[in-house]
Amino acid sequence: MKVLIMGLIVMMGILFGKTRTFAAELTTMTPERVGQQVTAQADVDGDGVPNTITAYCTAGENVYTKNIYVKVDGKQALKLDVSQEGIYGFNIVLAKSDSNPQCMQIYGQGDNDCINMNRIYKYDSATKTFQEMLNLKEGEGRYSAGITKVTSTGIIVGNSVQPPEIGWTGWNLEYVWQDGKLKLASNEGTITHTVMKTFRTDRKLTFYKTAGGKKVAFTLKKGKKVRAKKGKMTKTKMYVQFQYGKKKGWLRVNREYDEVYKFDKNYNLKQEYFKNVYKCLAG
Repeated sequence: MKVLIMGLIVMMGILFGKTRTFAAELTTMTPERVGQQVTAQADVDGDGVPNTITAYCTAGENVYTKNIYVKVDGKQALKLDVSQEGIYGFNIVLAKSDSNPQCMQIYGQGDNDCINMNRIYKYDSATKTFQEMLNLKEGEGRYSAGITKVTSTGIIVGNSVQPPEIGWTGWNLEYVWQDGKLKLASNEGTITHTVMKTFRTDRKLTFYKTAGGKKVAFTLKKGKKVRAKKGKMTKTKMYVQFQYGKKKGWLRVNREYDEVYKFDKNYNLKQEYFKNVYKCLAG
């Protein structure tokens, strides 16, 4: 059993010459086997008194998880049928700041460690149940992983995927509280990790001033080095902003494999978007 409370973090910032302070807490709950119960303390009903949160899962006829159960102070608050999600076990993240409600994230990984299920809930004190607010597997957040940080206005969620052009890439998306619900603040986020510090073009590439736009920012010949700065998701496409010297431009990524790589008749690699990325691809 793993229950990790990532401290009581005191955040401080300067706003109009005044110090602004808030407390934030992340609690994670991860069972090590099916049927094992994990327990944590968190004030999910907002009355200032910590509640006892317990969770466990059951197995289906195959190797995948069938149901996830969450209880608050001994009473069932959520029964989640995940039999069609293809996940092994689950992870729970409880996120709270003193200026916003508590939210609960449940996500599960399947084959190849892919996150197949990822949702965020809010506790309803009237019905004493958890109600779904967000399905992070839909739309701009479809590559979301776990909550990584609590802010004064909401949460930060890590995202990662392996576009054929640049390999495994991570970026953050921010969600803010509005009218008691979490909403995506922007579909654009800072790149947090890439397989290479710099990317060297292996063909002529054109970068654009805006993601999905038609106005050219700059064009590079083979052999030029760039850095990945930001990621941006639409409902169907992904873009990455690159920096070349002082210039910045967007490139669409996550295209079909055969659009990115060119091979000769003996299947020897002839050309890719960026040199040596092919060697770094997992799977």
